[in-house]
Amino acid sequence: MSSTPSTRPQTPLTSFSDSEDLQHDPHVISDENEETLTHDPKYYLDDEMTIFLVERRLFKVHRHFLIRESDFFRTLFQLPTGVNTRVEGRSDDLPIPLPGVKVDEFISLLDFFYEGMHAPQLTADSDISCIHHWSRILSISTRFSFDRIREMAIEQLSPHLDPISKICLARTYDIEEWLFPAYEQICQRDNALEAWEAELIGLRTARLLAQTREELHRSRDPWREVIVRDYSPSPGRHPSSSSPPPFFSPSSVKCLLGEVFPKSDPYIAVFETEQGRSTFEPMS
Repeated sequence: MSSTPSTRPQTPLTSFSDSEDLQHDPHVISDENEETLTHDPKYYLDDEMTIFLVERRLFKVHRHFLIRESDFFRTLFQLPTGVNTRVEGRSDDLPIPLPGVKVDEFISLLDFFYEGMHAPQLTADSDISCIHHWSRILSISTRFSFDRIREMAIEQLSPHLDPISKICLARTYDIEEWLFPAYEQICQRDNALEAWEAELIGLRTARLLAQTREELHRSRDPWREVIVRDYSPSPGRHPSSSSPPPFFSPSSVKCLLGEVFPKSDPYIAVFETEQGRSTFEPMS
């Protein structure tokens, strides 16, 4: 009775270890040439620590994240230095200053880098400190060109901000997609702008929004008003989670905002599309 040599069963692990790609991988030490050592192209980090001065506090952190995520810091660390010149960022007595940055902003950014797995995510139950955390990240990521982190901060904050906050942040950090929906929300709501809200968004914008609201409510369908007045949330639901339907269609509000807000407005420009509808774009 002839015996057949036993073969090792193919499993994901044995298939992977026997693959030609792995045997010839230049980043793996081979048996034939044990002296050959190569650097992993992704995780052999050529990094060093850098000291920053923020307000009156010193921070010593890795360059890796700053270079990877920010054009500003990537360029900063590539600047040539003189032969006999002391380089900033290598000692406590000669740190790299970050003027205009607040300590809590820089800490929020570093928390994001070093504790990313545990970074607070905004939910409907998040407290105000979590919103402040992401607002600080939005601020510093915009200032120093952390584009991907800025987009993440915008995505985190967007569902959780009231329209007044969105208008203020949109103007400060040039977030064009927040402006028109915030204007529309203010026009759709029952109550007029409060004095403190007008101060935050600016008297000129407050006046134009008040004018838009006045025009809309003047032309309001009385039957629509009865529907909204009689609306009540379903039993067991919080009123804020079940808001009444808007008085006006978004297209009506958009058209009227286009008539009231001038094209020269520094935050919103209106133009007619090929379909004849008003479209809003922020001015550059």
